[in-house]
Amino acid sequence: MTWVTISGPGTTTATKFHGDALNKVDDLFNGTDISDTVTIHANTLWTMGNQTMTGRFQTDKGADVASPAGGIMTLGLDGNVFDITGTNTINEILGTTWTLGAQIVLQFDGVLTVTHNSGGTNDILLGNAANMTTAAGNTLSLFYNGTDWVETARNVGDGAGDALVANPLSQFAATSSAEMITLISDETGTGTLVFSTSPTLITPLLGTPTSGTLTNCTGLPITGITASTSAEFATLCSDETGSGLLVFATSPTLTNSNSWYTYFWNINKLYYPI
Repeated sequence: MTWVTISGPGTTTATKFHGDALNKVDDLFNGTDISDTVTIHANTLWTMGNQTMTGRFQTDKGADVASPAGGIMTLGLDGNVFDITGTNTINEILGTTWTLGAQIVLQFDGVLTVTHNSGGTNDILLGNAANMTTAAGNTLSLFYNGTDWVETARNVGDGAGDALVANPLSQFAATSSAEMITLISDETGTGTLVFSTSPTLITPLLGTPTSGTLTNCTGLPITGITASTSAEFATLCSDETGSGLLVFATSPTLTNSNSWYTYFWNINKLYYPI
């Protein structure tokens, strides 16, 4: 004779199985009559020795639960799977009617926030240590460790929540330049993210560029140009006259210059020699 003890906040019943207890328990879960009547009340704890069950173990779906206005959610005693309605933030799940080892699945009907580790009595400890923003159809599986609820799994659909290697960056929400810079540890400069076509750079330090075209540049100081020879300067002019060295105003030396000054100087030298 084997005893199976069923206890809970409702009626407590101790029921004996005659003969093979393993077969009798198996009969119970398959809906077959057994030698004695066993009544399992809502939120009861069924304790028995090590046994092996065949077939499937199925938990009930409880009544829908509205997300609480105060952040602390109480689940019903009628199941382990619950649809969560409403859009209020969930900070805690009351654990007074649950025991260590309990597992639940929450299915969300819309958008709300599940807070990670709010600092309360029955916190929700999410796997990525960050708040979860739900969408319709998302599910969250939790395990009760006797104090807090610990995430064991979630289903948020492709391209949402956790990063998927097979999907592009479009699976993430849009990110600003200011948010992006907080993720980089070796950036240089500040401001907005720069792409190659027509960027606007503010007081950049460009260093020594490998190449570049300065056709449209303005404000370039002459001191920034490398020293050049007269011959090099002449190659930059397309309408010069004469050849030789670049001439400046003070005491230039002109060779065979075709100018009125030189003409009269030569005449004076010819007819009025000193």
